[in-house]
Amino acid sequence: MEEVAGEAAEVRTNVRSESPMRMTSATTAGVPPSLTVSASFRESGGKGSSRRRGVRPSFDADNDFVPFLHGSDPVKLELTRLENEVRDKDRELGEAQAEIKALRMSERLREKACEEIRALASKTVVMKLFAVVLYTIL
Repeated sequence: MEEVAGEAAEVRTNVRSESPMRMTSATTAGVPPSLTVSASFRESGGKGSSRRRGVRPSFDADNDFVPFLHGSDPVKLELTRLENEVRDKDRELGEAQAEIKALRMSERLREKACEEIRALASKTVVMKLFAVVLYTIL
């Protein structure tokens, strides 16, 4: 043992690092030295605080937070109103698209009927001309 500033101290080796460590009489008496954390470690939060952030439960606005409010939540009411309005507009859009499709089909059928009438009309004109030619020949 050697005397350092009036206190008895021993030189022991640290088992983990195999480096000599000086222990004062206070540490040999069974009282551990106080540990302090540096300010830079406290500010950054260290590795431990990033793990704690992931463990914190998140608040789901629809399920967890709303029961804490007393009465109706105006944001939720407005959201519900807007969702209903979107459903109504989607329904109106579907009806309008169905009407457009029906109008297109009726337009095609009308055009097809007009083509058939034109074809019949041209055939009747040809038949009339043929009949006139036959009467003139006979």
